[in-house]
This record gives sequence, structure tokens and C-alpha cells, in this order.
Amino acid sequence: MEIQFNIIYTTGTVKHLRLFVFSLLKWSDSAFRLVANACSPQEMRLLREVCQKSPRLEFLALPYKRPSPHDKTLSYLQSIERSDYFCFMDSDMLATGDFMGEMSPYLSGHAAVFSGAPIWCTREEQVLPTTLPRVRGQFSRTADGVCLGSSYFAIYDNRVLTQFIQSTGIDFRRYWWREVAPQYQGLLAGMGLKKDRFDTGKLLNLLLAAEDKPIVFVDSQFLQHIGSVSIRGALKASSNPVNLLKSTRWAPAVKLRQWIKRLRGGRASAGADGVTPDAERAEIHKMRGRMMATAVYFDQLFDSLFENKPLPPVPHVDDPAVEERVGSVTAHIVSLYGEFEQQLEPSAAH
Repeated sequence: MEIQFNIIYTTGTVKHLRLFVFSLLKWSDSAFRLVANACSPQEMRLLREVCQKSPRLEFLALPYKRPSPHDKTLSYLQSIERSDYFCFMDSDMLATGDFMGEMSPYLSGHAAVFSGAPIWCTREEQVLPTTLPRVRGQFSRTADGVCLGSSYFAIYDNRVLTQFIQSTGIDFRRYWWREVAPQYQGLLAGMGLKKDRFDTGKLLNLLLAAEDKPIVFVDSQFLQHIGSVSIRGALKASSNPVNLLKSTRWAPAVKLRQWIKRLRGGRASAGADGVTPDAERAEIHKMRGRMMATAVYFDQLFDSLFENKPLPPVPHVDDPAVEERVGSVTAHIVSLYGEFEQQLEPSAAH
């Protein structure tokens, strides 16, 4: 079975996250396409140099001058895929064991296999509350057990996926309810999923399954996804971080501004009755706090490793299991860096 994953790199993430490629090569026989999404010339050079380390690696620069949103990027990559599978994973995903051994048993009976929940997200927080009006990225299933898929890690049967996209016109885009065709609105409403907004790939996944093309989310013990690294990386790489945060086009900045507004007492995401229950609002607040704490910590950890400085202490968060995972992933990253540090050194030609 020939599997090639697309790994998408955004501005400011390449220097550190190229390390994780060596974990993927170590623990699988898969191939990997390293995709530059409006990266700097220096970052693209680093990706090309990594690709010279293994015949299972190749480089691709997206044909856009500006940063491409994740949904547009996935739709483009799928449109040029000619193999039996369309696969992708986030660039801040670390392998610690035979992850394809976990996924392979599901491939023959499913149109898509997903994984990669962020380490800061508890299992309960991956369940879509019935009162939330938006199907966001971290939700992998509903309270009724309906699989929502993931835009973090996916292996699609590309023949099934291509036929579905061509016949329905629905791809990885984010959709507002008003953009959903009436026949699909009725189907979703009958499932209790009349929502204002569907995040990247969520509508596609739901309707794919509704057409008797089963999909499944696998909780992997061998894939560790940090999550939210792109915000920190882009801010550090930007010559004007303030303007970047004010951007109306950069998706992470839009999400960050919305979160800050809610924390300052603005209107929280409303439920079906227009109001998010206080308990759910508090849980969202806790999860977002955990997300930012871990993103900042791993950014500091990378800086310490690459600059040979003392490692930062593991942050204290509100969930012991998350804190334990952060500590475990830290140990894996430190070990990985020790094993492959020399592979990250600049090419002699530069």
C-alpha cells in the first residue's frame, strides 16, 4: 500500500517543526510531501534540504502569493492527487510509534480514517455540545456518536472522495448554513445538526457518511498533536506582528480576536436559543487557556533545544491528564532532537 501524506507548513513554523518529519520517517513506511504555504525563501530552502534526506520526501510550494486558508489548501491538494488515497496531517504532529499500524485495519471498510486530536483537548471536549451553533475543528464526534472527522489528520479513499466532490460540488470549504443546498439542510436537520457554521471538511465528512460511505476517528496512542503552533510561529516571524493580528484574511488572527472578545465579556458563541450555557462557556474558556499555555510552552521548548538553553518547566494546567501528556511529549521531542540534531544542520552548499 502506497500512502503519501501532505504536511502543510505556514510562516514561522518550518525551522522547528521539520524535526517531526524524522519521527514520521522512523515509525512508518509512508511517503511525505512537505508543502510550503507562503513560507519565506529561507523556510522553503530548509524544506528542500530536509527532502534531500530521504527518497520518501518531496517538496511542493503552493501556487499562491498570499497565505492560503486550510480549507482552500486541502481542496487544492486533493484536486491534484492522483493516487488511491488523499492524506494529510498537521505539521506539529509527532510520531512515537507505528501509527499506520493503528490506521491500516480501518482503511478497507471506511471512506476516511481520521485522528490527531490536540494534546490540550480532553476526550470530552472533542464531543460537539448540542447547544453550540458551530461545528469547530476540535470536535470529532457528536453526543450521539456521529463521526465529524478531523482536519488535523486524515486518510481518504481518493476514488470515493473525488466522485463525491464531483457529484455534489462540496469540498473542504467551511460552510455557512445558508450555503448548504436545501436537500442537505433537511438531512442535517434530521440528524440534529442544523448549525450556523461548519468548519474545514466537516460538512463534507457528514454528507460523505450520510451517503453510506463510513468514516471513523481513531484515537491514536502513537500520534501526538501539539496544536495551535501556527499562531506563535507566524507572530514571531512577522516583521509587524500587530498588523498581522489585525489582518482580516489570516484565519488564526481572526479566531484569536474572536476569543479575546469573548474573554473580555463580549457575546459568547450562542446556542440554539441564542445563549451559550454558563457551564459550557466556562469549559470553552478552560480549553482555550490550556491551548494557549501549551502553545507558548512548546514554542519555548523548541527555542531552548535549538539554542542549547535550559529547558522550560512543564506548565501547570487545569487537567492532570493533559499535563501528563505534555510532559510525555516533551520527553519524546527532547529524545528526537538528540537523535536527529545533525540532520537539521544547514547544507554545506549554503
